[in-house]
Amino acid sequence: ELWRIERAHRGAILGGLMVKGGDWILSCAEDGSCCIWDTNSADIQKKECYRRWHLDCKSADRVHILDETPSGVGGQRQRRSYAVVQLIASEPEEGSDRFAAAVGSSVFLLSREASSPRRRLNAGCSVTALDYVGPRRLLCASGYGGVRVWSEYGYGPSSQLTYKGPLDTLAISPDVRYAACGAQDSTLVLWPLGNKEEVDPMADGPTVVQGVSAPAAASVD
Repeated sequence: ELWRIERAHRGAILGGLMVKGGDWILSCAEDGSCCIWDTNSADIQKKECYRRWHLDCKSADRVHILDETPSGVGGQRQRRSYAVVQLIASEPEEGSDRFAAAVGSSVFLLSREASSPRRRLNAGCSVTALDYVGPRRLLCASGYGGVRVWSEYGYGPSSQLTYKGPLDTLAISPDVRYAACGAQDSTLVLWPLGNKEEVDPMADGPTVVQGVSAPAAASVD
C-alpha cells in the first residue's frame, strides 16, 4: 500500500472518490465532515487533509453520536450529535475544484479553496443518489418523491422529476437523453431528459419500465 490514514474521520466513511486527474481524494463520513486530501502533498504523509468541512444542518435524517472530552484539565465527557454526510460527488471536468455533498435533504456545494459551503440546495427529500452530468452541466439528486435536477451544476434553476415513492438508485444514459431510477416498490422508472437545445429538459413524463404503479407526471419549479 502507498499510505494509510487511520481515523481520517471520527465515524464511518460513507463516501469517497478520486477527483478526475488523480491528485485529490474526497471523503465524507457520519461525523458530519467532508475532507479533501492532496495525494502529492507532504501533509498526506502527516495524515493531514487539505481542507475539512463540517456540514451540520437541521435537514439531516441521520445523526451520529460522539462522546467528546472538552479541552482543559478536568473536562467532562459530553455527548454530541452530528449530521451524517451520506454522499459526495465531484464536477466531472478535469481541474475543477468544486464538489457537492448531501446531508439529509440538503445538498451543499463546496469548493476546494473555500472554507465554507458556497451554496446550500434543498432537494425536497432525503438524498439517496447524487451525480453530476457533464455534457449538460446538471446536478441530480434522487430520493423519496423523485429526482431534483439543477442546471449549471447547482448554480442555476431546478426542475423536479416526480415519483410517488422512495427511489434508491440513479443512472444517466451516456448520451444524456434519459434518467433511470430504481424504486423500493420494485419499479424501474425512465425519464426523458430531452436534448441540449430544450429549455425545459423535463417536459415529458416518465415511463414505467417495470413495476406496480405509474409515477405522476414530471413537474417543473
